Amino acid sequence: MANCKQISITRTEGEWTLIRRKLVPAQDGLGQDMKCLSKHIRREVLKYKNLILDIPDNGIVKSGGEMIEKRPWIDTKCLEDIKWIATKMKVSPSVVIDRLIITPLLQP
Repeated sequence: MANCKQISITRTEGEWTLIRRKLVPAQDGLGQDMKCLSKHIRREVLKYKNLILDIPDNGIVKSGGEMIEKRPWIDTKCLEDIKWIATKMKVSPSVVIDRLIITPLLQP
């Protein structure tokens, strides 16, 4: 498999552990994580490419549409907790909401 350096994915150690658990069969061991990730990315890219090719106007995918910004009301105590978590993770509060709360909702 060629060494591809044009795309870099940055996630926390814990996130990589979760990804590894989903992608790497237990019998394959730790050394296979990048190979399994590469295969997964290739499968997903082909899936979306074929989906887009099958759609006549090439503009609709299951997560398509215009970007919409929403601002839910979050009470002060919860906001303080989010900021504390963000400090511990060394990311912004919006990243905490995106990674820990919104992204899991998008998972099948």
